[in-house]
Amino acid sequence: MLRDSDYPLALGVLTERLNFHRSGPVTTGGFQTFEVDLSEWSLSLTHATPCIWVKEADLLAQPPAQLMLSLRDVARERTWQNAIILLFVDGTVDALRPHVPPTTPKFVFVEREDQRLIAQADSPSRLMLDILMRQVPRAQLAPYESSRPVFGSRFFGRDKEINRIMSHSDRSYLVLGLRRAGKTSLLKEVQRRLNAADPVGRGQTRRFYLDCTVIDSEEEFYRALAVGLDPLHQKELMREGGRATRYRKLMFDRFYSLHGGMITFLIDEIDRLLGRIGDEATLLDVMRSASSDESSGHPKARFILSGFRLAMNASNSRDSAWNFAESMELGSLMRSDVTKMIVGPLGGLRISIENQAGVVRRIHRETAGLPHYIQLYCQGLLELLDHEQRDVLREDDLNYVYQSESFQDYILESFKLEAIPEEKAIVYALIAELGDRQQLYTQRMMDDLLKERGVSLKGDVLDNSCRNLTLAGVFNRVGINYEFAVPIFQQILRETRDVELLLEKSLGEIDINAMLV
Repeated sequence: MLRDSDYPLALGVLTERLNFHRSGPVTTGGFQTFEVDLSEWSLSLTHATPCIWVKEADLLAQPPAQLMLSLRDVARERTWQNAIILLFVDGTVDALRPHVPPTTPKFVFVEREDQRLIAQADSPSRLMLDILMRQVPRAQLAPYESSRPVFGSRFFGRDKEINRIMSHSDRSYLVLGLRRAGKTSLLKEVQRRLNAADPVGRGQTRRFYLDCTVIDSEEEFYRALAVGLDPLHQKELMREGGRATRYRKLMFDRFYSLHGGMITFLIDEIDRLLGRIGDEATLLDVMRSASSDESSGHPKARFILSGFRLAMNASNSRDSAWNFAESMELGSLMRSDVTKMIVGPLGGLRISIENQAGVVRRIHRETAGLPHYIQLYCQGLLELLDHEQRDVLREDDLNYVYQSESFQDYILESFKLEAIPEEKAIVYALIAELGDRQQLYTQRMMDDLLKERGVSLKGDVLDNSCRNLTLAGVFNRVGINYEFAVPIFQQILRETRDVELLLEKSLGEIDINAMLV
């Protein structure tokens, strides 16, 4: 147990009085550093928010410019370069402010007087948030992130999927979804929650994440597992694993024994690996064997895999190679999840919402409930409120994001990256031929439009294309009909792109195996 003098006054209030979890101190560059879990504030502050204690002696030992340079070195050494870092300073900070870096890391000063007031406050959290919002733009303090995976305080929704994975600890799953659907974020959040619920001993690993976008072969896949889980014997493991499939199965027995129990392997973007190895049967056979292990009755591993096209096609086939993993599809978020995603963080930033239900309903409709669209939408709204120095969000403000060129380009680029030629052709044909004259579309209508252009898709290809476009948030399914999920999508395409040319190019790129000839 640390004494009061062993950590900053305000940090002691947060951790001892309010019971926020703290780790540290870790001495780095002559400074005592800590991490504190502030994730429940639903902001960009995480379960390991960085803190540095600047004592009175530190203020006297170095000139302000040199002191701030030293603190930046501490941030680099602790790999906090892109974080918001709380600086608890036992003194005044006026001389330090001119030397704060213009970009990252973002240092937040909590000087001596601030700490005294926090210690005396009825609500230390409220006062701490006041200090944060005086120094950090709300758009930066918010948890919204549309360009990289998120977890912890920045992760919203998917409760049903996570609860299913967490409550069936011996089952393997295949998480299906297009790019930016949140597959990586889901795997990272599952890993975080499993680690928190089942901490392991020193040197042990029970959850292992692997990104297959950087794996080029089946051999490299096993090597990555060996390097991560048994680096001292990786050469021996790879030599034995190269002899026969049964030795690869034995690798998982060794991992199980070495780390004291079953390991959950979180294998991201499995499509990339499947596409490179060609015949996936051997790899899947090893996974199935490790996750069932009928001989002992104790599975040595379970697998949480993510992918989409190849994984979906393989798991939907009659091949039993995938029967060790249950499939779950990531589509749109439910309205309740969207409400939490919008209302919680904005409320934490002291922003009130006029006609809250109407604002949430409209954002849900205009983003098709896709998390990366919602994150981008909320980022834009916060930038507007910061620019205009307002604390009230009105429904009319949504037009600022909805009509912005950056939001529209993001929607179109997402579609171009995610869709394959036959899916693009369906969309372009509907917009080119029907425009706004039709609101609901049938597969018969899509088939007829493509036939007029000389292309006849196989029945399962047309059906799978509609299913994929629905998962991607391009279509909504209404009974046997479909509609465009994002109302502005058609308008953007017509006004900013040559739809006829795009249709012509897409038709020419469709694989012959997808067509009736």
